Amino acid sequence: MQDPAAKERYKQRQHFGETPFAVLKVCFDLRRFLLRGLTGVQAEFQWACSAFNTKKMMTLLAALRAGGRSLDEMFECCGA
Repeated sequence: MQDPAAKERYKQRQHFGETPFAVLKVCFDLRRFLLRGLTGVQAEFQWACSAFNTKKMMTLLAALRAGGRSLDEMFECCGA
C-alpha cells in the first residue's frame, strides 16, 4: 500500500456501514448460514440483526447508566 490511491481506497472500506457486518461475522460467528433456502436465510439474518441491535442497545444503556442517569431520566423525552 505504498500507492496513495490504494491508501485512499482502503480508507473508504472503513465506512460506518461495514461495522454491523464485521460484528456479525466476527462476534456472532455468522460466516455461513445454517439454514437452506431464501426464507431460511432471511429468517436467520433477521435473528442476527435483532441480536446485533439488542447488543448495541444494551451497550448504549450501560454507557448512559455509567454516566449516572437513571432509566426514568433517559426516557423523559419520550413521554413514557
